[in-house]
Amino acid sequence: GALEAPGPAPRAAPAALPVGSAAPPADPAVRLQVGVPLAWRSAEVQPTIGASLDYGTGAPYLGYLVAASAAPLRLLAPGEGPAWARPLEVAVLWSQRFFSSTPAGGEPLASREERLVADVAYPWRVGRTRVAARLGFALHRFAVEENAVLPSSTRTGPRLGAEVSHPFTSAFAAEAAVGLYPWSGPGAAERAAYGQDASGWGWQIGLGASGPLRGTRGLGWRAGYDLLHFSDSFSGPGSRGTGGSGGATYHTFTVALTYGR
Repeated sequence: GALEAPGPAPRAAPAALPVGSAAPPADPAVRLQVGVPLAWRSAEVQPTIGASLDYGTGAPYLGYLVAASAAPLRLLAPGEGPAWARPLEVAVLWSQRFFSSTPAGGEPLASREERLVADVAYPWRVGRTRVAARLGFALHRFAVEENAVLPSSTRTGPRLGAEVSHPFTSAFAAEAAVGLYPWSGPGAAERAAYGQDASGWGWQIGLGASGPLRGTRGLGWRAGYDLLHFSDSFSGPGSRGTGGSGGATYHTFTVALTYGR
């Protein structure tokens, strides 16, 4: 009988991509963030001699947060300069929160919490995970009206930090951060109250989530929580006590709108 023509050769099955082989998202050269923090503060001082302080804001207080970061080489000279320097970023965060506080046995006082952080950050990738080390300067102030019960708190000093972010989907990334304030001791008002020879340090941890806003170019959202704590020691005479130890703790929830390009 007649010979039948051979049919087309079977097509090879497409090769399966390994799980997690998608290229990691590119870092924007510029990031902006505008948010609303919701915060609580507690503080205590236990002097060796004198009246102790045990203070809490009770109700939360609100404010605003503005942050910006940029990678100068990637922004101003894309593709130029040494490869190791291209990821380098500079970042600034500014926040103020406002509250009327009432110390035990006192009258309501106008209060303000203020934060300023200026960092240099160096990020790198481990697979799809973004890791960054930070080094910079921080100012933290909780200011209150002049009164005989609660001193204002002002701290300045270097800041060390590290952060990690992992995109689980194209719409959701989880974040974590730690910070260390090795020489952020009490300011002039607290030293005058509890002892001029004072020292202190602080630490911070943060957790968050972020993602893009669908249908927009570069806009996104972020929600996070951070815990900031300072520990202090005093020695020598003060107007409210002599020596002892103390500290302050700040809890903050933040929701923010972000932009990157």
